[in-house]
Amino acid sequence: MVSYGRDLELPSRQSWWVMRPSPMNTAIRRRWSRAWLVSSLALLALSLPPAVTASPIRSRTQISAQAVRDLRSWVAFLNGGQQLWSHVKNPPVTLAVRRLMAQALSSSNPTSSPWVQYLTWRRDLNPVRFDHWHPFLGPELQNLTPPTQPQILTPPSPSVPEPGTLVMSLALVGTGVWWRRRMVTGL
Repeated sequence: MVSYGRDLELPSRQSWWVMRPSPMNTAIRRRWSRAWLVSSLALLALSLPPAVTASPIRSRTQISAQAVRDLRSWVAFLNGGQQLWSHVKNPPVTLAVRRLMAQALSSSNPTSSPWVQYLTWRRDLNPVRFDHWHPFLGPELQNLTPPTQPQILTPPSPSVPEPGTLVMSLALVGTGVWWRRRMVTGL
């Protein structure tokens, strides 16, 4: 016979050995469960392989053997100066030469570059024709300031010459000897 009486009911006062959930224990359990969740998700994220990989770096400015020969001929041509430029036809203008000209124009001091000096000389022969065939390059060359000669600064000459090292050392030794004698004699 099954009895559902008082013997199955818990007493109103529990004993000291029965664990009751306290608010502190509940907060600690929640904190630990959150920490475990966060750490396990972080570990999972770190263990996954990367989804995106970078592509290799490719250089688009590879210079061919022909371009090297063209650049050598241009260097020899530019080093000749205006005397050579006026008598000899210029070497062919390739893509590498155009890039070097553009790089020289965008430098901090473009007027010191032989590339820009040649273009300026070429433009000065007939500016209207040059600007017609080079509508972007012509105005850019026109806006360049002419090259200025760097000023050579000379230091001002000293008004009083400095004494030599030997004179200074003799003066210091003499002063030390004089001071020592003065201290000994008690003057």
